Amino acid sequence: MPIQKARLSRSEEAEDRQCLREMYHEGVVDISDDSLDGAPALDISVIGGPETLIFNLPSGLAGYAITVRLVAGKSGLILMEPEIATGHDHQIVLESFDLGGPVCELGQCWYRKSEVLNDRFPLKFKQRGSMVEAAILATGLKPIPARYLQGMTVPFTLTFWDQFAIPIGVEDGLSVDRSTTPRSRLARPERSVLDQGEIPESREPFGGDNPNAQTPLRSEPGTKTL
Repeated sequence: MPIQKARLSRSEEAEDRQCLREMYHEGVVDISDDSLDGAPALDISVIGGPETLIFNLPSGLAGYAITVRLVAGKSGLILMEPEIATGHDHQIVLESFDLGGPVCELGQCWYRKSEVLNDRFPLKFKQRGSMVEAAILATGLKPIPARYLQGMTVPFTLTFWDQFAIPIGVEDGLSVDRSTTPRSRLARPERSVLDQGEIPESREPFGGDNPNAQTPLRSEPGTKTL
């Protein structure tokens, strides 16, 4: 269920918008009129089921694959790297694939680099309504608690910050996968941000074999195509 953290009162929101207008007219910030109309800055949807997992890593710790759809509610929105937390682990960090090849791998999961958000922050949305759908891959410092069995759901929070240090968060659930069966992909994003110059699209359909593997990886039954 989407939530907004650190929500201001109506009077505080009005005061905040007035401050933004003054800063805009003084040339301190570059914002457009739709940044001042009180609309939510960002709509976050977590794609559930096999697209959003907590799973075992060879190290014994937990890996995270979270597929999200982000829609900008305001022009000029900039998102900083998000924070992920569960009830048992508040030190979950995003993996970096910047120096790797065309495939991002974490444990049993792998994606095309164009389908992963990790190295694309700060994420810029030029226009209201611009959308991106992609995965976030992360590693925790603790294993999956024994009380969470295969197929159960682990509650988690995902929090972004915009360029004004305002947090925008969502609460949802991670599907527990204790298997080590390789997954060829957990999701197929429909499209990336409409401003193609800002964030590159995932242009080619993706199926078949992992280019880094010696033998083909089979798709997990039930994986859906978006």
